[in-house]
Amino acid sequence: MPKSDNIRVLYVEDDIDTARFLSRKLIKKGYSVDIALDGEEGLSKLEMKDYDILLLDHYLPLYSGLEMIEILTEKNALPSTIMITAMSDVKMAVKAMKMGASDYIIKDVEVEYIELIPSTIEKVLNQKKLIEEKKKAEESLRESEERFRLLFEQSNDAIFIQSLDGKIVNVNQRACEMLKMEEAELIDTCIFDLCLPEERKFYEKKFHEIREKGDVISESQLSRKDSESVSVEISSRIVNGKRHVVQSIMRDITIRRKMERELAKVEKLESLGVLAGGIAHDFNNVLSGIIGNISIAKLDVEPEDALNEYLNEATKASLRAKNLVQQLLVFSRGGEPIRKICNIEELLRESAKFSLIGSNIKVEFIFSPDFWAVEIDEGQIRQVISNIVLNAQQSMPGGGIVKVEVANKLIESGGILPLDPGKYVEIIIQDKGIGIQEKNLTKVFDPYFTTKKKGNGLGLTTCYSIIRKHGGYITVESELDVGTAFHIYIPASGEKVILKRKSQPMILKSGQGRVLVMDDEEVIIKVLDKMLVHLGYEADFTNNGFEAINKYRMARDEGNPFDMVIMDLTIPGGMGGKDAIKEILKIDPNIRAIVSSGYSNDPIMANFREYGFRACLAKPYKIGELEEVLQAVMED
Repeated sequence: MPKSDNIRVLYVEDDIDTARFLSRKLIKKGYSVDIALDGEEGLSKLEMKDYDILLLDHYLPLYSGLEMIEILTEKNALPSTIMITAMSDVKMAVKAMKMGASDYIIKDVEVEYIELIPSTIEKVLNQKKLIEEKKKAEESLRESEERFRLLFEQSNDAIFIQSLDGKIVNVNQRACEMLKMEEAELIDTCIFDLCLPEERKFYEKKFHEIREKGDVISESQLSRKDSESVSVEISSRIVNGKRHVVQSIMRDITIRRKMERELAKVEKLESLGVLAGGIAHDFNNVLSGIIGNISIAKLDVEPEDALNEYLNEATKASLRAKNLVQQLLVFSRGGEPIRKICNIEELLRESAKFSLIGSNIKVEFIFSPDFWAVEIDEGQIRQVISNIVLNAQQSMPGGGIVKVEVANKLIESGGILPLDPGKYVEIIIQDKGIGIQEKNLTKVFDPYFTTKKKGNGLGLTTCYSIIRKHGGYITVESELDVGTAFHIYIPASGEKVILKRKSQPMILKSGQGRVLVMDDEEVIIKVLDKMLVHLGYEADFTNNGFEAINKYRMARDEGNPFDMVIMDLTIPGGMGGKDAIKEILKIDPNIRAIVSSGYSNDPIMANFREYGFRACLAKPYKIGELEEVLQAVMED
């Protein structure tokens, strides 16, 4: 209820006595009252001061009550107005209300109508307050709806408004963009029809859980108009408005899911690497015994002997096993690339052509001018090119062309490739073969995945691991009966390309001298003993670093020193070659030491001189390889 001492009243009445009488009555009740004796004075006062109530007589000089209402309405300045009129002018009072007056009072007995004025004022002001509150609520609602509309339209996430049975009733622009569809195509479509077939039942179940829980968070894959799929994270809730609807906010997480798959792939490879390293080391020791003994046996067999053919086949099988172990070693922790600046053009031409020798496949090269140099492990990248080119050959049994293209590629931040921003060299190897099924595209780099009758499923996994360890990335795109393209990205180097000089072939000679061998594997000791004796060397053996140090010192003190030392890099539970060489160098800084290991990709094997060795010998090896290394060390 409004307080009267805060209410400002303007009473327009041409009868001065009536005006003063009524004014005194209202002032006693706490109202603030001003008087105007004609319409013009009333309009003038209204321009100068704000009033809560206008008490208005109809019959006035200059402007009548109705004329004042009309003028004030046009100016949008009409306050809450109570028309005071005689019984005979009720129709005029009703007309005044239609024009904008709030209420009217009929003059009957003077005292009675005067007593009605305060209650009528309170009634009018209460109505005004209710109207203002209603307008404020409506304005607040409009503002809220406008804010929602702006959020709805400008949201970075797709928003779908659906009925409780899943029918779409409204979408924002981002939803249209995400699915590459027009709004008209989406309205009245069931949201479940947009899911991939294998996702539909799961999403239907999640959607209907909303009735029980009120809101649900889920994930799904939707189909776009261009037949591509988009992974989405969905937050759905029931909205209570004029009717119950479901609001689903969908965030495109396609790139995030790709990144997570890549991370899972890397973690899978790292797990395999831990296992592969141990297997490769042990398996290479076994192969050393097999390949070494076969190479010795072949020395005692005439070329025309039938036994020689069997030994050759055994050698081929052993070398295939050696290659398999080399692929496993790529995954091991010791398989980091040993990089140097490389002429990538020369490497690509040699690797691709060599891989296609004897086939009905031709290779075409496209090199963009001034492509950047790269710093790589030549052997590992050759393996990548060879594996992919061989895959291309096998996909075109009737013959065809493999296209190898090289270009500079600038990677910017925020792209879909999981690469650091910077300069890269992109190698594209493309065939027009049978292609790869879409369901298999995400699996081609997985360990042991293959669709070939013959194959171990490690070829492309090896490629993936090698490129990742070079700080690069490899992707594949394919279409059935159209062809396949592999995209390889390798970080560019700021260095200039240095052309590799071909080394002259080494002339092998029979040797002589004393050789100390440190190895804990009995099979290695036996085969090395045979090899060294056959090559004319005197051999002595020890199975750990401490014994090797003592034997080397004793032989030197006794005046019968060893001419060379072959040391295994890893001795389980004992001192290996890395630590033993440090101590022997203190005894003899000029020691001729050779490091040997089944971990052929260990960094020590690649940088052996930094650790005090003269050469490295990767297991398994044939007698010819042993002889070549021994001769090189003796002549060093």
